[in-house]
Amino acid sequence: MAGFKVGADQVAAAAWVYFVGTGTAAVLDSYNVSGFTDGGTGIYTINWDASFTNANYAWVSMAHYGSGQNDIADLQLFDSGDSDGSLKVQALAALNSASTSTASDVSNAAIVAFGN
Repeated sequence: MAGFKVGADQVAAAAWVYFVGTGTAAVLDSYNVSGFTDGGTGIYTINWDASFTNANYAWVSMAHYGSGQNDIADLQLFDSGDSDGSLKVQALAALNSASTSTASDVSNAAIVAFGN
């Protein structure tokens, strides 16, 4: 996995993806992504084009769900879904500031991954 480095420190994302998770889920734009799978309600797998050296890379995400200002969504690791070659996440959403979250398709989401 080659990312931009300054000295020994990697300072740029090694991979990223921006996708729509509702209807026909699809990648809108990406870098270092070879595939994307919609695995059911709120479950998405991203396959990296160039694998990381191990599964110990860092990733961050954002997601949007619903149309109200109080609708929130979060992406989390699904069932030990991280490997050097892919990342499997599940979207959980709470409509109108509900106190519990449920698995839900998100209207759009992004994931950025850092590592070697």
